[in-house]
Parts: sequence; C-alpha cells; structure tokens
Amino acid sequence: KVKHVVKVTRRRFLFCSVAGGAALAARGASIGKARKPLFRFVQVNDLHVQASEPPAPPRLETYNLANEKVRWLMARSNDQTLFPLPDFVVGVGDLIHGEGLPRFEPDLKVFREIIQPLRCPFYPVIGNHEVQQQERSPAHLQPYCEAFGKDRVDYTFSRGGILFVALNNSGAPDPDAAKVRNEWLRKALAESRGQPK
Repeated sequence: KVKHVVKVTRRRFLFCSVAGGAALAARGASIGKARKPLFRFVQVNDLHVQASEPPAPPRLETYNLANEKVRWLMARSNDQTLFPLPDFVVGVGDLIHGEGLPRFEPDLKVFREIIQPLRCPFYPVIGNHEVQQQERSPAHLQPYCEAFGKDRVDYTFSRGGILFVALNNSGAPDPDAAKVRNEWLRKALAESRGQPK
C-alpha cells in the first residue's frame, strides 16, 4: 500500500488559507439576491512588532517601520478606506519580533496596544517568534497566554458555518510536544466531522 504524504510548509499553508478564504467569500457572494459574502476577514502574518523599551541590541532589532505598518493596517481596517470592516482579523504567527524570553512580554504588550483600537475580533495564532520555537514550554508560553489568554494557544472558532483551527505549530523541541499537538488536532477534527474547515 502506497501512502502519499504532502509536506505542508508555512508558505503553502498560508497560500491555501488565502485561496480558501477567497473561495469562501466568492461562494457566499453567489448565494442569495444581495450577493453578500459569508464573511470577510483579514489574515496577517510576520508583523514583527517590537517594544522600544527595553532597547533591543542591533542584532535583535525588528524590520524597518514594523510597528508603524501594523498601526496603518489597523487604521485602514477601522476606517474602511480600502475595504469594508472585516468580520475578524486573524494573525497567523510572528506577530512580535520576540527573539527570546526577555523580549516576549514587552513586545506582546506593545502589540496589544497597537491592535486595541481594532473594531472587530482579533484571533492570534502562535508563531515561532512568540515562543522561540519552544512550542509546549510553559515558560515560553506564559507571556503569550498573559497577553491573549490560555484559551488562545490551540483553539477553534466558527464563522458562517466554517470552522477555523488555530494550532500552535511553532516548533516542537521534542517528540512529546509534537505528540501533544497532533493529538489535540486529531480530537478537534474528529469533534467537528462534517463541518467545513
């Protein structure tokens, strides 16, 4: 028996997510006379927000104008100059620059301040910069959990009958961490059989 395995890279996953989101919006647009989409959402990644205090050494500094770019995106989402207010925004990792335990808390605090004015729900997903590729480490998860809540590590949410799965796949330091993640995912998928994801 041949077993086909498809390696899902982050780039391929993000491409599929964007393509799937566009397909859902198109499907919703064709339903009913009003041609209203099922929902609208914005997906963001690799924002790399960083606190200015305490100062980061040059080798740990984030991308040029990273914070300003996120402020701009939040403002455009709210004022609807480029697109209608989305039903939600999902951030799929590397929301902060991080680069180590001492940086997580201040960077996450600034990130929360920047997205606070957003007029729709924000759903975070952990990336390697939020936990330094220590996927199940309690010490590395603590700042993220304090910023977003323990219920925002591995979780699901529904919109328009579609289930979104937010999975902490940020880099398992050992096989046990990967096993915990994979078991959570199996259970989440089994409990939602028949629901589009």
